[in-house]
Amino acid sequence: MAHRKSGWRWTERWSWVATIIAVLVALVTLLLILNGGKIVKEQNPKNQQRVTTNISSFNQSGGTTPHTINIGPGERILNESLKRQINTAVAGKKKVTILAVWRDTEAFQFATEVYNYLKGEGVPVYGGGAVQATFNRPLTGQIWKQLPNDEVEIFIGSHE
Repeated sequence: MAHRKSGWRWTERWSWVATIIAVLVALVTLLLILNGGKIVKEQNPKNQQRVTTNISSFNQSGGTTPHTINIGPGERILNESLKRQINTAVAGKKKVTILAVWRDTEAFQFATEVYNYLKGEGVPVYGGGAVQATFNRPLTGQIWKQLPNDEVEIFIGSHE
């Protein structure tokens, strides 16, 4: 009489293990779906935050916006103190020219504000608005240059 070995063959054992693992994975997946993913959200509270960040890049020549964002000072405004300084610089002048740094949106907008102010005050400003220009060195802030023949140039550089 031949003795039969009792027990499972190795293929039967592994098929049962694989079946049990597949059932457990299916149960966990079903639990996550029915629970609306709360388990993941509770483990990582940052998932609940919804923040919108807008990034703009100005005066960039090529490449992509870097991971580090430097936030500079706000836009300039033509306040009363600056109006007094400009009025003193242009008093009695025959011609005033306003130049802004080329491709600097903030400088051009501020130069246009200065132009409109002087035009409204009846000062003889040159041209139909502020002029954008390139310079041989970086300019920041506002610079007044007295010219012969009672003329003045106002340079609006990049914001300091």
